[in-house]
Amino acid sequence: MDLETRSLRRANDLRVFTFSELKLATRGFSRTLMIGEGGFGCVYRGVVRVLEDEITDGFRKMDLETRSLWRANDLRVFTFSEFKFATRGFSRALMIGEGGFGCVYRGVVRVPEDEITNGSPSKMDVAIKQLNQSGFQACLFFDDFRFSGF
Repeated sequence: MDLETRSLRRANDLRVFTFSELKLATRGFSRTLMIGEGGFGCVYRGVVRVLEDEITDGFRKMDLETRSLWRANDLRVFTFSEFKFATRGFSRALMIGEGGFGCVYRGVVRVPEDEITNGSPSKMDVAIKQLNQSGFQACLFFDDFRFSGF
């Protein structure tokens, strides 16, 4: 990585990927992983492996940012474990819908005691959408959208 790239990464706190990392993540830019096409080229879905310390550092930063946004907007942030518990492990019996990007499940989450105000419930009904990694239906929509010229 050259000096300019390293300084950009530090300044913006962004990860810069090499071409070989992207090629590996997209299995050689396989057409089966292509999810769209735009004016500057094709868009691919892929998975890049990251070092554990980068993950830990990223989660720490995300957690701080999330908490400050939550406080500022009076929002509640849920963990994946809470979603899994609320939907009984994403049980098919609790599935209420399915779209191009995945299934929607009905669930109930518990509200922590410190977040309960006068008269507010200790449980909350929620709808949780779980992303379908293949997202095939979404790709069909995207192709149809592009074809129609919108």
